[in-house]
Amino acid sequence: MNEDLFEDAAYRKETEVLFMGNPLIEAVPYLGDPRTEYASKLMVLLPYDKEDRNLGIVERLNKLQYIKQLHVASVIDTEIAMNIDRCLHWGYYSRNPMPMSVVQSAVEEAGYPYTDSMKRLYRSYKAPIYGFPVFGISGVGKTCSVMNVLTNYPQVIVHTNYRGRPFLMHQLVWLKVNCPADGTMKGLCHAILQEIDNVLGTTFSTQRSYNRVSKDIFISDVSAAIDACRLGILVIDDIQSLCREDSPASRELLNFILSLINNADIPIVMVGTPNFIKIIQSEFQQAKRVTGEGEVHMDLLKKGSREWNRYMTTLWTYQYTQKAVPLTDEMADAFYEETFGNQFLLAILYKLVQDNAIISGTESFTVQTVHQVADAKLGLTKEERAKMLDGEDCRLENLEGLWDAPSIPNEVIRLEKQSTETDLVQKLATVLVSKTGRTMLEARGIARQVCAAYPTEKDPDVLYVYAKKLIKRSEKPTEEKGSADGVPNDVH
Repeated sequence: MNEDLFEDAAYRKETEVLFMGNPLIEAVPYLGDPRTEYASKLMVLLPYDKEDRNLGIVERLNKLQYIKQLHVASVIDTEIAMNIDRCLHWGYYSRNPMPMSVVQSAVEEAGYPYTDSMKRLYRSYKAPIYGFPVFGISGVGKTCSVMNVLTNYPQVIVHTNYRGRPFLMHQLVWLKVNCPADGTMKGLCHAILQEIDNVLGTTFSTQRSYNRVSKDIFISDVSAAIDACRLGILVIDDIQSLCREDSPASRELLNFILSLINNADIPIVMVGTPNFIKIIQSEFQQAKRVTGEGEVHMDLLKKGSREWNRYMTTLWTYQYTQKAVPLTDEMADAFYEETFGNQFLLAILYKLVQDNAIISGTESFTVQTVHQVADAKLGLTKEERAKMLDGEDCRLENLEGLWDAPSIPNEVIRLEKQSTETDLVQKLATVLVSKTGRTMLEARGIARQVCAAYPTEKDPDVLYVYAKKLIKRSEKPTEEKGSADGVPNDVH
């Protein structure tokens, strides 16, 4: 149990008549006006002082970890916040623990007549709030955006007294669980019960042995736990881990989620990659309910867009090299060429570039440095990163380790030894981009092949002639046999 997550109930004066007399709703704060107040509440900015540039190496390397915590709010963040706010309040609408006499008193105190038609309205069927999915490829900030919204609400609200009557309850406003490694419905159920126990100090996950129990018992136990703690909204992260196309287990999981929504009256937010949305779209009824509040699709930052400019400008604030490096169009282009607008990769590359500058003693970096560090540190993910251009998902989990340890001096020395060769590749690639219209990614691939075939040639103009031959050869309809080193014979 983490008592730091607990807050005493502070009841708002509710303006929506259907929410009056409901302590679960009145204790949950509103985030304010989406047009004017959301942006500041959803931004995560850490303190920065230009004098930090004069700190020692270790202190500055530690400061670079600030970059990982940074979150720049976008239009999508506002959409997620509005959906969560709506799900929380309307999700609690059908779960008022107070008797009708309390509701009637609250309505009449607000100046509304408690008529027979209103009484019938309160007792009528209340349509469930299903929730919504948030999906996008790895690294675009799905989990970060959802969590930044949720942390604006207290996770646990402690009730003791409501409208002059004792009301003892711990209200769990939100809960986030990660999909379990075993990828089963039972694993997910146990993860939900265990996380409730971790937050509230309860024992739901240990009250029964779940080795050989039916799906109905699981649903019953999870629904009972959710009802007991008055959970407001459930977030399931990495939902694609439990879903496989044309798999009975996937259908069972989706049916379980729908059963949970219907039995526990709780909205569920599912966070995952596009693979998941393809699965639920295969069956209309499931898609309609799982996407009840609409789909939220998070995409890569588009170069030149408002979101891109805002993110890069904010990111650039956190610079700890002793020499200030301006954010030019060429510099921004270099970062985009290596990351394709993936926020996770942008932050990692910016951090690694500064790692290299600080440890090597150069205390600065250039466009060429950006490409050098990307080749050295992100080279193993090049194919995965290229998939992002086609909207495919890519695995970026292995890059997490790059946050934990900065570049070591041996790495810096290796980069310096390669600098001449890498500079030549970059110069040739730049020429190819300007003269052939190739993308920088394609141009560097060609440039590396040509430089490898002619290791003693240092003149970019001469190498460009060879590169044109390589391009011409690759564009021929009938492929001719190349040499053993992978470069066509007529280039040698």
